[in-house]
Amino acid sequence: MINIDAFVEKQNHESFYALVIYDGITDPTYFYTVDLGKEGLLNLHSPCEVFKRFEGIVEIENYFKWLMEKENGGHSEEDIDKYFRPLIVDDIYYEVENFQCTPYLPQEVDAVEICSERNCLLYILRNSKQ
Repeated sequence: MINIDAFVEKQNHESFYALVIYDGITDPTYFYTVDLGKEGLLNLHSPCEVFKRFEGIVEIENYFKWLMEKENGGHSEEDIDKYFRPLIVDDIYYEVENFQCTPYLPQEVDAVEICSERNCLLYILRNSKQ
């Protein structure tokens, strides 16, 4: 069994995506830490949900151009390649959302497999009920 808090501490409180396995369930989860200042650090986790944002290469590329405009974030081409392009699957751009919620995972789980945002997306797409 793996203690969730101890596992997050071993990751130096960096944010990360993971597939968390417990009670026969595999749960795509985003882990992050909030610095409460004098009160210390608060480890949080959120379930991952996938939303289809844009379909078709032209629409996706127009969105990326929009993101590169200064007033819309001013992302560089390198940012687009590193953070946004990996979320394209079959000419569809997806976003992996992690809505803040109360802790829902048990304190101890069977396994925690750290993965990239893209692999989290692919897992959700493969295992979603369609």
